[in-house]
Amino acid sequence: MESEQREVTTLPLGTPVQVRDRFEFVFRRGFEVSGATTTGYRLRRRSDGTELPATFSADDVRPETAGTWR
Repeated sequence: MESEQREVTTLPLGTPVQVRDRFEFVFRRGFEVSGATTTGYRLRRRSDGTELPATFSADDVRPETAGTWR
C-alpha cells in the first residue's frame, strides 16, 4: 500500500498569512511568518509586531491574498 504524500510548501519569513482561529474555526488576517520549524510556523501580529506564543500547524496557516474573506 502506498503512503499518502502531501506536498509541503514552506512560506518565507515575512510572508503575510491568515491563521485559523482555534475558537471559531475561521481564518483571520493580520499575521506574518516569523519562523518555521518541523512542527509548523511561528507567527507575528502585524499590528504591533508581537510574536505569538505558539507554533501553528501548516494546516492552520495560509498565505494572505487580496480579496480573501475572513
